[in-house]
Amino acid sequence: MLPVLLSRARSAPKKSPKLRIAVVANAGNTNLGDEAVLASALHALRSRLVDPNIRVFSLNPADTAARHGVAAAPLRSRVTTTRPADAPTARQDTLRAAVRTVPVVAPILRACVRVARGAMRFGREVKFILRSWRRVRGADLLIVAGSNQLEDWFGGPSGYPYSVLLWTVLARLAGAPVAVISVGAGPLHSRLSQWMCVRALRFTSYASFRDAESLDLMRSLGYRGPAAVVPDLAFGLELAEPTGRPVGRQARLAINLFPFRDPQYDPTVTDGGADFAEYIDAFARLVAAAAARGMQPVVFGSQRADARALELLEQRLLTLAPDIRKVERHMPATVDELVDVIDSSDIVVATRYHGILLAVFRNRPTIGICYQSKSRRLLEMAGLGEYAIDATDLDPGVILDYLSKASTAAETGGRLSARAMAMHVDCQRGFDEALERCLPGLVIPGSVQ
Repeated sequence: MLPVLLSRARSAPKKSPKLRIAVVANAGNTNLGDEAVLASALHALRSRLVDPNIRVFSLNPADTAARHGVAAAPLRSRVTTTRPADAPTARQDTLRAAVRTVPVVAPILRACVRVARGAMRFGREVKFILRSWRRVRGADLLIVAGSNQLEDWFGGPSGYPYSVLLWTVLARLAGAPVAVISVGAGPLHSRLSQWMCVRALRFTSYASFRDAESLDLMRSLGYRGPAAVVPDLAFGLELAEPTGRPVGRQARLAINLFPFRDPQYDPTVTDGGADFAEYIDAFARLVAAAAARGMQPVVFGSQRADARALELLEQRLLTLAPDIRKVERHMPATVDELVDVIDSSDIVVATRYHGILLAVFRNRPTIGICYQSKSRRLLEMAGLGEYAIDATDLDPGVILDYLSKASTAAETGGRLSARAMAMHVDCQRGFDEALERCLPGLVIPGSVQ
């Protein structure tokens, strides 16, 4: 008999067992957009269920536990930590150099090392699967919480596709229903990745996608199960009402940078960073032009990898516009700090997906620099498709024209506020539907109808 949720009409029975919820999240990777997704999912669970027993499976369990106050365990067999890898010692380097000089021995040793490492990885993975099975056994529900977890851009098939398939299989073997909520899909380049993602979706009791394009992609790859389009889970955040900026103050332009086609960030880049350099140069010229027009440029990142882009922008400004005073820079550590940066601005130019999303959610006129189609789809869902700019074709003059248009459009504020609220309600309704579908008979307090 499934536990009964707290309703406003009556109190929960004192002896009702807690629901055990497992959450698979793309968290612990220093990406505040993904942390916003998880924070929204956890709030939704805690506000709908009676003191649920939640365990999150993340990329960095220690960070997730500290950041969200929840029990956490590894999402993958190799856990992300903040401790750097140990560098080779001088003795090890000398030994390796000596081995390379022996023509017959070196190839044999390299082959032996590859076999040994493969065996160790296999053993580690088997041990991880057994531990994960014990952790998910007894769960009442497993949730794959949003983010772009159906893609193979990072890690190929052994990255997100394998992880999502593994956890859905483990949950179903344990008898727990699976809900995939507001997930993004694509790109999926490998046929193996495509097969894994479709197979994982076939094991679900509920599936929703954060945009129609993601759903269409999975349909084209063979998924035929029931599905819905529900806005990104970050729209479900419960935040204080955004306040307007004081009239007459110097306009603040918040610019969110991203390591777009940076070979140190994106392993698929083969141009040596030429496109990345052009991206940085375009934003340096935008900062200089905005300052010349009397605006106060502010640059910010939302993941640790963004810091390099911010530093290179500062270096480019030293030669491009040396008379400009040092530009205010922010690398927020929490979602609240990120929201504060956006709230302190009058208009936002954002490249990261959740940089765009949070700017829209906080009712700020928003220009989206789209490095993937998902960003354009997000702006279109928010009614701002006309303010989407391709990241490969940046012109500071054009961006400034868009800024003028967005900031002077009288209807922008009210239209944006109404659309953001509608997406917030749709997100809440989608979460209710997921719980009702996977846990039939439960009463959800204040369910959005």
